[in-house]
Amino acid sequence: MKKLIYCLFFIHISIYAQNNDFQIEINTDVVSIVWYHGTDTDITIPNTLINMPVVNILPLAFANKQIKTVTIPDTVISIGDGAFINNQLTNINIPLNVISIGYRAFAGNPVTTITIGYNIRLDIQAFDYNFPQWYNSTGKHAGIYTLISGQWIFSPLP
Repeated sequence: MKKLIYCLFFIHISIYAQNNDFQIEINTDVVSIVWYHGTDTDITIPNTLINMPVVNILPLAFANKQIKTVTIPDTVISIGDGAFINNQLTNINIPLNVISIGYRAFAGNPVTTITIGYNIRLDIQAFDYNFPQWYNSTGKHAGIYTLISGQWIFSPLP
């Protein structure tokens, strides 16, 4: 009696491409931003590139670019390690769909205000000024957190 053996193969294909100011990685039907090549310091990350949603910002993608403002689209669910490290960001708005923010993702910025959703998995060093510890210890509430005299003050989202 012959036995029929089935083998399933899963193939992961990543394609790297340049799209405007962004180097991107394409996986199946989603886009990850690998690197920002532009020179603008006020950035709006598009919610789609080449007709696919931008879902990840990979490690160091926007590091050391002197960025003053960034608009992150609601399609993003993950912000990688050091993604925005060492810029000039003072106000950070994390979309409600984000579920994780990596190690030192926003460190090295003069942050004074963070708008963030509920129950986001933050690396303990994702931001400076002890924000992750404060956010985690107070129940990971969605809201606006403002740094005043070294203390984070919470306001619920409207």
